[in-house]
Amino acid sequence: MPLQFVTSMTDTLKSMVETNSRARLPTVDVNKLCQEVNKVPNFDRSLTLRVVDLLAADKTKEHVFYGLPDDFKKEWLMMHLNV
Repeated sequence: MPLQFVTSMTDTLKSMVETNSRARLPTVDVNKLCQEVNKVPNFDRSLTLRVVDLLAADKTKEHVFYGLPDDFKKEWLMMHLNV
């Protein structure tokens, strides 16, 4: 392999590592999420933890949950928890 090609690959890899190291994972406000989930009637601690885990792992589901009317949230969550 020509030295110029190896140098170019090295520079590209360095750039990718730098970009990746600067990338931030989206954060979840767990307190806000817990407060909202606690508004759902008849959810015990176990269900609340399962819901927080589900929503914290999937930003799309989290956004849908926040956007649903309150009277839809329990049924929607139960559907996703297969309960």
